[in-house]
Amino acid sequence: MPLPKGLICPILLPIKKSGKLDRIKFTSIWNYIMPWVSGISIGSSILEMEINFEEKKEVFKLVSNIWDKKTPIFLDITCENEYLTLELARFVAEIFSRETYAFLEVFPLLYRGNRGLPQHLEGIYKITQMPIILVNHPKMVSRKKMLFKHKNIRTAIFKRICKEGYVYAMIFQGKLNRFFNYQRALHGREFLFYEGDEATFLKQPTTAGVVAITSNLAPNWWQKAVSNMLNLKKTEHMDTQTLLVYGQRLRALHEICASRPSLIYWGLRELGVLDGLEEVPRDIPTNFKKMIEEIGR
Repeated sequence: MPLPKGLICPILLPIKKSGKLDRIKFTSIWNYIMPWVSGISIGSSILEMEINFEEKKEVFKLVSNIWDKKTPIFLDITCENEYLTLELARFVAEIFSRETYAFLEVFPLLYRGNRGLPQHLEGIYKITQMPIILVNHPKMVSRKKMLFKHKNIRTAIFKRICKEGYVYAMIFQGKLNRFFNYQRALHGREFLFYEGDEATFLKQPTTAGVVAITSNLAPNWWQKAVSNMLNLKKTEHMDTQTLLVYGQRLRALHEICASRPSLIYWGLRELGVLDGLEEVPRDIPTNFKKMIEEIGR
């Protein structure tokens, strides 16, 4: 299974005031990140945008027209409930089911609990015949104030899921002991874990890579840092000091954008990726302006 290792970019979805996807801006961001990424997550729940069923359908249609069919894509079919998630799975299957480098991304605890989860994922696979990447992100589940008791996929449930051959990877955010429990549950089966938290990856990188929101803005920085951290092939080698500098830059970028994600759009405008913004953020931090200048060099 040709799952990528390295930098996964959860591409931004620029939405107009009308509520429609800005197809021109999306395509511009797509073209900007494409040379640097190992894969692209589309409609990613990690963005914490309120992306509904119809908006995801629209962006998946657009991607089917601009995708080179060689760069791996993760299609996040997560919706507000189980019914719509299954409906979106059917829609995606019609377009992408025969594509080698198309994967489903599912964040089940955003719309359901652990009970019956293996059967639910099996149902998705039967509809699509597409490999599945799970998302486990307790921080996001907590912020959504979900009523479900568990913020993580339970280890016993994960063990049952991984006995099947259609779940190949997980985007993971959480405590280290949970990660080790998941690894033990695999019993040596080949499986990839992508880090879902930028700051954690920069401190302790996982072997598969990272899903980094700020890679929309600085894909060049992220690609160089991640490739060197993971010793990926065809990588321009960095000495330890240079890699340390890139790590410090990316941590600072993450800290600024985590609290003010709208700054990413402003930065993309300043870099010439986007033509204009419907709303311009105020009080742009001076150090952020300097970062944008450095990214563009």
